[in-house]
This record gives sequence, C-alpha cells and structure tokens, in this order.
Amino acid sequence: LQVYCDSDWAADPVDRRSTTGYFIKFGAGLVCWKSCKQPSVSVSSTEAEYKALAKCMQEFMWLRQVFSQLDLGIVFPCPVVVNQDNQSTIYLAQSSGIKNRTKHIDVSYHFVKDLIKDKSVYLKHCPTAEMTADVLTKPLGNTLFLKHRDGLGLVSVSSNNSDSAPHNLSD
Repeated sequence: LQVYCDSDWAADPVDRRSTTGYFIKFGAGLVCWKSCKQPSVSVSSTEAEYKALAKCMQEFMWLRQVFSQLDLGIVFPCPVVVNQDNQSTIYLAQSSGIKNRTKHIDVSYHFVKDLIKDKSVYLKHCPTAEMTADVLTKPLGNTLFLKHRDGLGLVSVSSNNSDSAPHNLSD
C-alpha cells in the first residue's frame, strides 16, 4: 500500500487558495486519487499540507472500510505509511495538544492526530524530489512529470507512444 499526500501553498494567483493532491496505490494499481482546490485560504504551508493530509486520511479510512465490507480478505498494514514532504505538518500531526501558532487550524482536521495515536497511520517524511503527488498539485517540468507519471503507474496513450508531456488536443 502506498499513500502520498501533498499540497501547494497559495499558488492560485487570483484567490490564493491551495491545491490538495493525494493518491493511494494498492500493489501496482492506482486505487484512488484527487486533485482539488481547498475550500479556504491557508495562512501557512503547514496549514495547507495539514488540510491535504486530513482529506487524504478521510479517503483512506473510507477505502479501508469499503475493503473490509467487501470481505475480500485484504488487510491493510497497520500502521499504514503516509508519505508527506512537509516536516512541520508531520510534527504538528505527531505532537500532542495545539500550540498558539496553530490554533487557527480548524479542529475538524485534527482527527489525524487520533489516527497517529492509535497507530493506524505513520507519517513518513518524503523528500520533495520524491513526492509523486506533486504531479497533482503543481505544474512540473517534463523530466519530473514523466518520473511522477510513471510513479503513479500511468502510461502515455498517445498514438506515437512518445515519452513527452501531454499536448493539447488541438495540436
């Protein structure tokens, strides 16, 4: 099981809302993924990443429940390792209590702390260069795009099967 979660911070020049991106792979198969703007502006990169982490964990918990109800005999590892590239977010999620500098982060996101406390989830620092979820949150150069596309297990469907970034259909 592979879980990667990322966010950009205030990258939209119009409304300054951040983008959440995450994916969950089971074996070689991409099971779920999401890339969407966050509903509110984040005042720090830590807050943006923490919001993304909370959404990713909600999806993971739902997916775990679905697999359990299908009774396929699939057991997720415990704890599941979640790759996150923001060390402040990892620290915030693993620390007890809420500090003055993070009071503004809505309590609805703090269920992540419970998942860590009961050892359902382990947050692992993933260097930015290895953060495959970057492909869901920001524009990337061709080399990184291809690396992360391959990391998702996706392949090019272009007629010439070249390894290049996607082109507009009007090209």
